[in-house]
Amino acid sequence: MLCANAMESRCTLHEAALGERPGDTRIRLDIASQFRRTGISGYPVQALTLDSLIPPGATVDLLKMDIEGAEYSVLNSLSPDTLRRIRRIDLEFHPQAPAVTTIGPLISNGFMLKRYHDEGEGYGVALLARG
Repeated sequence: MLCANAMESRCTLHEAALGERPGDTRIRLDIASQFRRTGISGYPVQALTLDSLIPPGATVDLLKMDIEGAEYSVLNSLSPDTLRRIRRIDLEFHPQAPAVTTIGPLISNGFMLKRYHDEGEGYGVALLARG
């Protein structure tokens, strides 16, 4: 897709899992499963943090997250400096924890909840943006 859309010079691909701390983990890649959960079993993969992926001083205009429940630990592990440099977050949340577990701290750190849709049973989406 990157080549087909002439985006390869603007993107860096990482064969890695996004996590709350760096290290090694495993990820299930079952064809029948849409849930790619880490730390259970499966293919060995390096875990990276958002702090390590976002270059120092860089501003992120939009952070899109759909990481099957890991959004809570990943966002809550961000350094205050990295979090300040993110302008908008489009977040799909999952039932691993109540949505307020992540949305509350983001609001406390200067984000405003622009859109929220609860799909029931712990699933939904939220769009947050800086003031």
